[in-house]
Amino acid sequence: MPFRLKPHNHAAAESGGIDLLRPFKRLFIIFSVIVLASGMIVAIFSAGLMRRQLILKCMSAASTVAVLISEDSDGYAAFLKNMNTESAYYQRVKTLLMKLKQANLRNVNYLYTSARADENTMMYVLDGEDPAGGMFSAPGKTAQMTEAERRAYDERSDTAGNVFVKNENGWLLSVCVPIVHKDTGEPLGMAVANVTGAQYGQFLLIYSLQTIVTLLAGLAAFAHATRLTSGKTRSAVNHKLSEMREAEEKLATENEALDRMNRLKNELMTTISHEARTPLAVLSGYASLVALELRDKGADEQTTADLDNIVVEAMRVADLIDSMKRLAVNSCESTEYTQLDFTGLVTQIASLYKPILKRSGVILNIDIKDRFFVSGNKDELTQVFFNVLQNAKNHTETGSVTVSAERESSQIKITVSDTGTGIPPEILPRIFERGISGRPAGMGVGLAVSKEIMEKHGGTIQVRNNPHGKGTVATLTLPEHTET
Repeated sequence: MPFRLKPHNHAAAESGGIDLLRPFKRLFIIFSVIVLASGMIVAIFSAGLMRRQLILKCMSAASTVAVLISEDSDGYAAFLKNMNTESAYYQRVKTLLMKLKQANLRNVNYLYTSARADENTMMYVLDGEDPAGGMFSAPGKTAQMTEAERRAYDERSDTAGNVFVKNENGWLLSVCVPIVHKDTGEPLGMAVANVTGAQYGQFLLIYSLQTIVTLLAGLAAFAHATRLTSGKTRSAVNHKLSEMREAEEKLATENEALDRMNRLKNELMTTISHEARTPLAVLSGYASLVALELRDKGADEQTTADLDNIVVEAMRVADLIDSMKRLAVNSCESTEYTQLDFTGLVTQIASLYKPILKRSGVILNIDIKDRFFVSGNKDELTQVFFNVLQNAKNHTETGSVTVSAERESSQIKITVSDTGTGIPPEILPRIFERGISGRPAGMGVGLAVSKEIMEKHGGTIQVRNNPHGKGTVATLTLPEHTET
């Protein structure tokens, strides 16, 4: 009489009933133990084997460079003294090293020669990198030595690192071979070959696939054993899988609907912030001026108080819109950056504030003589500059606000200084925190949002009281746009 699978019954088990799935459970446990044990063994041996193989590859490349340099020891020694990258020697050896690096690209990440600058620092002399590439290091550039390089210089012998060491270029394993003058034996430096942790992980992955194959084989054997059970069990499993697939399809459909709703929400929030933020700032400025003029003309206190309330509420709504915009930007996958005429953008925004400041007795000076270009999002940078000008306006009742710009290295530096009351010292250290404002009334997020936007653009924003007089100085820096 053939066995039939039945639902598990605790009473039958207690009375001596047989659990037909027990052998397969044991088989699965045995296969799991074998897979885990073999996987651990393979991982341990693979890691050591791969590290040794990569060290040998790097040692071969570094030795080749050392021999190549030693063949023309006088030329290399002369290059060490002048570092003339226009010389025929540099061009010839640079080309050879680039070809050698390309031939070893699969195993060697960086191939170069170095000279010791001090106890912990070395400087690059020649390398196998394309000058137009991101890894190129000009002759004479210094860097922190790895432990292998330090031992190689101290012992003047072939040296390989035992572990990966982290420096400014990531996790590196270094192999060093001394370069000596072929006639005098004088040490000229080191030939170095590096392999990165990423390369090591890629090679190790190949060996790790053996573990996956073992696991698949074990699962296949277990699946084959399971197929020997009754068709009723297989039917139940297939029915369950069908239900799971239907649930996954339903979940995928619901997720698509949620994604569409999120996109619509982000578009709505971005549109609201774009269309409403700037008019609110202008409304607040003009309402403040009207209140000031009415007071000068002797209007009743209730009227001017109502206008003050308009200013406060407008700024509160503007702060709320700032938060909405940041939320929308953070939830989007990406923000479009384009080349911007930053000079024109700053001048345009400043000109909008000029009549507002003028009517309150504050002069706006714009001292920008050159055109500067940056890469960024126009709406976000407009919001930042509006926030900075609004901050200067809030703290300046009389005097002037000056906007200037200059180039420092590859950075564009915009300075907005005023002759106002300055920011209270107890608030200044926390000026970029959300909910902190330098004004007596109202809590803002404008500078906090501005700081987030500037950092996302690779720039900075600083606000400080003028150390040489009255007022506040806000400094914005952004990387200058360069053609690629």
